[in-house]
Amino acid sequence: EGLKISQDHASAQQAGIYAAPEGNSAATEAHISHNIVRATAYGGRIAIDLNGNSNGGLYYVHNNIVYDYGLIGVYLYSGSGDPGDNIAYVYNNTLYDCTQGISLDPDTYMYAKNNIVVGSGDVNSYVGTFQPGTDYNSTDSNDDIGTGSNNRTNQTFTCFAPYRFLSSA
Repeated sequence: EGLKISQDHASAQQAGIYAAPEGNSAATEAHISHNIVRATAYGGRIAIDLNGNSNGGLYYVHNNIVYDYGLIGVYLYSGSGDPGDNIAYVYNNTLYDCTQGISLDPDTYMYAKNNIVVGSGDVNSYVGTFQPGTDYNSTDSNDDIGTGSNNRTNQTFTCFAPYRFLSSA
């Protein structure tokens, strides 16, 4: 909680935060909150990697700022093939200039609320099938997260240096 992480490794694909708990989601929890995670070189692959491998995990990811990652901002990996083993609650995060904003594999459950994704292109802000209850997410693209009636697409955000976002809507 409350870390400033700079992924500067230029020669290998690395994650800013890598969570791989042991046990299933009923037995393990990982909390990732109030962090600033950025990449300054090509090696920034995934900012927050929720990787339960074959064991699964229960993840709470909230109030983070993520920017400049070459692949994914927040990623939920499915290793077990059992959806009940990989569950993430992703709330109140700001993701800027990541190729994909928030992404999840099939056979995982993700609930996303009140996230802002800017600069991920028209179809990469939200990748995957999100759970019912996902709502109040915003993006500058036309990529609809698919659930919830209060999500906003095609929003205009103004970025003031250093990375301070204001919505004009």
